[in-house]
Amino acid sequence: AVYLTAIEQPDKYSLASLVSDEEYSLQLPNGSQWTPKNYDQKSHENVLLYRALANSYNQATARLGNQIGLESILETIKRLGIEQPLLALPSITLGAVGMAPIEVGQMFQTMSADGFYTPLQAINSVMEPRGKVLNSYPLAVEQRFDSTSIYILRHALQATTHEGTAKALNWLLPEFSVAGKTGTTNDLRDSWFAGFSGDMMA
Repeated sequence: AVYLTAIEQPDKYSLASLVSDEEYSLQLPNGSQWTPKNYDQKSHENVLLYRALANSYNQATARLGNQIGLESILETIKRLGIEQPLLALPSITLGAVGMAPIEVGQMFQTMSADGFYTPLQAINSVMEPRGKVLNSYPLAVEQRFDSTSIYILRHALQATTHEGTAKALNWLLPEFSVAGKTGTTNDLRDSWFAGFSGDMMA
């Protein structure tokens, strides 16, 4: 959501924009300091925007996200399909919010469908034993993002699997060009991957 929000501002950001991955610290309203660190505990100076995404550089992402504005990022998250109310906390830039896998799936569905939002559902219709339809849940589609922005984001997400934190998926190539993102919480309590290729998403 951070990088999509940036990409939607082509006059300011592109995949080749440089973002600083030096140490980052933000003073919070309560006076404490928020200082996110990269997973490898290293700083990487100035990096291309797409590489910051592909390699999950927390310092660059936190800096970029707070430059763009938390309210803009929250609006992007909502447009991607997340309905739960979220607080505008700096840590949201690093995905520090609890979501069920189906909610993450909803976000990636919108990205994988060129910016068209379709609510995920497990039931198409309810029928009585003789086949009469009692209730149906038709497909609903709404364009929420420009396809150009999504195309650019997809390219960056493919870099995650080609050269970034999910490059272990290279064995899927060339049959599947997977676009996705990894995520890890503190102390590896949670570690996940979400991605898509063609008409498949996991």
